Amino acid sequence: MGIHSVSRGRNAKPYFALASGLGITGKGFQGTRIIHVVSSGFRWLIALWMFALLVPATSADAECIALWKDGPDALERSTLVFSGTVISGHGVEVVFDVDRVWKGNVERKTTLWLMPGMEMITFDKGTEGRTYLVFASFLKMFSSPDLRRADGSSPGEVALFEISSCSPTRPLANAQELVRQIGSGKPPRN
Repeated sequence: MGIHSVSRGRNAKPYFALASGLGITGKGFQGTRIIHVVSSGFRWLIALWMFALLVPATSADAECIALWKDGPDALERSTLVFSGTVISGHGVEVVFDVDRVWKGNVERKTTLWLMPGMEMITFDKGTEGRTYLVFASFLKMFSSPDLRRADGSSPGEVALFEISSCSPTRPLANAQELVRQIGSGKPPRN
């Protein structure tokens, strides 16, 4: 669909029409010349729009306002705090091999069901094998016939957690200051 200017005569003011979408052709208007015109302002708008499409979105972390002031405050505000390696991540189900626990009743192999959303950290196949310091908040108990494990089985009722992108959850390698603030933790339950 092109943008065209249609003018009648030499001194007429052009108006814009979407020519190909409306079936307008050069012969459609007697005595009318149709010329392809794109104003410099419109070119700038198209360039800006194309630039926005090509530039990758920035991380949600850049837009977050932390609701915690330091490690101990984040620990207090969370239901579960642990460090663990992602064994598998499939959408809302994430399985961790836990090595240290700071808060909560966490087993060595822990499965978290996460609330999906735009501002949530997701653990997918690209995160498998990576170790994280996790701050998770309990939301509610949840059951749905559509809720499925990676193997297709139904888990029944599950505890649904939130791990916000604004939380202090991060790769363990980037969390050493937080670990220093909250202490050494303890081993998980077996």
